Amino acid sequence: MKNRTILPFCVVLILFLFYSMAFPEERPKDFRGLKWGTHISKVQRLALVAEPEKGIKTYRRLSDKLEIGKGKVNDIVYVFLKNQLIEVILFCKDYGQYLNLKSVFLDIYGPPDRVKDDKQIGIIRYHWYAKKDDEANVELKWTERPGFSEGFAVMKWKGALKKGAGL
Repeated sequence: MKNRTILPFCVVLILFLFYSMAFPEERPKDFRGLKWGTHISKVQRLALVAEPEKGIKTYRRLSDKLEIGKGKVNDIVYVFLKNQLIEVILFCKDYGQYLNLKSVFLDIYGPPDRVKDDKQIGIIRYHWYAKKDDEANVELKWTERPGFSEGFAVMKWKGALKKGAGL
């Protein structure tokens, strides 16, 4: 009788382990070694790109290689709010670059939590939502219209989005 209950239990356990390895639940806790919330003074070789709102500053990291996975991106910018890293944005103009980002994110984060495909306006979005405050939400977006196409990926720190985060 015991053997009859052990076999189904083992099968379920193996399937669970396979599923958890194949579809990771973690979201990014950092980007290229910079943890979310890192103070700007700890990041070297930054060049200011924009200061669109009070307290928000966008930079390029001069030492960055514009490579992600097996492909390249056009630009990578780091967004700081009150001198803490809250967001990283990867830009691409080529559909092949976008597909590379999508492949990288699917490999790392598994299937997206949400897909929004609005063919009528030429936009597709993939979302992976952070489950913990030390992780980042990830959005991958491609826009395709006559004479215009672009893609980007945004990693936004969940801890900075919460009320009471002190930011």
